[in-house]
Amino acid sequence: MKLTKRFDVKVTPKKFVRAFKELSHRKYETNYIPNFDGYNLEQKKAVLVDYFGLVIDKYEDNEIEFEFRKRMSKQVKDLQVDVMDFSYS
Repeated sequence: MKLTKRFDVKVTPKKFVRAFKELSHRKYETNYIPNFDGYNLEQKKAVLVDYFGLVIDKYEDNEIEFEFRKRMSKQVKDLQVDVMDFSYS
């Protein structure tokens, strides 16, 4: 919930226990956790617009790919820092 408030996202957070079990037992078959590596260009555009508020009307396909990778990398880095802090407390 803390992360949804920080990023002002209107989603219901996944349960940690279920997410851990899905990753442990059904890593490649699950739909519970999105795999952003498999997103097509239209899905990437939707994420950039809906979650990051970008206006992508004038972006070319390679620019969209770059922005998506850049922003997802930052999100992953932030989540890793949050999880690292959580594991030590």
